[in-house]
Amino acid sequence: MNIDVIVIWFLFVLIVFLIGVSVKKVINNMTFNKLSDRNYRILSDNLKFEMESFQKNSQKIIVIDDLNETLFKRLFTITKELLFLQKLIFDDYQN
Repeated sequence: MNIDVIVIWFLFVLIVFLIGVSVKKVINNMTFNKLSDRNYRILSDNLKFEMESFQKNSQKIIVIDDLNETLFKRLFTITKELLFLQKLIFDDYQN
């Protein structure tokens, strides 16, 4: 065999190998892009769900805070009235 034939075969094998590696990388890239798009859609849906949950929870917290404030005001008013009543009873008892 001539050295030229060996070099040509070596170059042919090298070119076929590089084309195979390039095709493999392109296929891997396409697969990665598809997986990335799917994961992005899943994460986007999860984000929307979490934002809706956050909005609902925020509204519930506002309602609970308002209720808590109202109950505290009522408790303060009842305590104040009880103290006035106790003072009235004590003053009547003294007289």
